[in-house]
Amino acid sequence: MQTIKRNIGDFDDLHFEVDLTQYGKTGSDINDIHFNVKKDIDSSDFLLQKKQSLTEITFTGTTTVDVYVQWAEDEYDNFNNELTYICGLYLMFSGEPSVDLHADQDFNLIFKKRVI
Repeated sequence: MQTIKRNIGDFDDLHFEVDLTQYGKTGSDINDIHFNVKKDIDSSDFLLQKKQSLTEITFTGTTTVDVYVQWAEDEYDNFNNELTYICGLYLMFSGEPSVDLHADQDFNLIFKKRVI
């Protein structure tokens, strides 16, 4: 599992590149995208959730899409720099009832305090 490192207070969008050829889909088949952060893999509660349908995620591309998840500098209250969290990026395709939870888009997420 890949690791994402983020400074507490960062406001740049998270960027993911997703190859849709493994699904036999294109960008026009995407109905929604979810980005979720949990304390651990077994937790059912999201510490942060973003959705394309709520205009918090954008994407561009056709067979390989660039996905941008907005994350404001004031959205770090639920996190500290001493834990590793689990985050995932999940796509929902047209004609499917829910997001694809079998996608290989899970990551470890580590926060660092910004040194200024």
